[in-house]
Amino acid sequence: MHQARQGVLDGGLHLAALRVRRGKTRTLGFMAARRALNVLMCVVLVLWVSRASALDRSGAIDVAKRQVKAQCTPDTPCTFNATLHERNWHVRVQFTKRNSPKEEPFPYRGGHAILIVNQTGKVIGRMEGE
Repeated sequence: MHQARQGVLDGGLHLAALRVRRGKTRTLGFMAARRALNVLMCVVLVLWVSRASALDRSGAIDVAKRQVKAQCTPDTPCTFNATLHERNWHVRVQFTKRNSPKEEPFPYRGGHAILIVNQTGKVIGRMEGE
């Protein structure tokens, strides 16, 4: 009989422990929801920052201008055109020349280069015109 009472008491303690655990679980559930919300906000922030740091068309042209600044002067200006291809920018630079200082600058055959710029702004390739 004493063992039977012991089992009932242990069962009662077990139920009481479950009630206590349920209360803690609710608290932890609230904390877990808060933690999940914080993680979600961090992910959104990282995606927003990475999207903002991705290079756009004008940024790719600026990178190309820095690369060819010696060839592109006020006397021989260049024109730039950028297209996105396989997550990289292909910036076509059309060089010009003058036969004399009095003439207008004009593009010439083979006077171009294509600079391949990745999303971080690094030139990863260059093809010269023929």
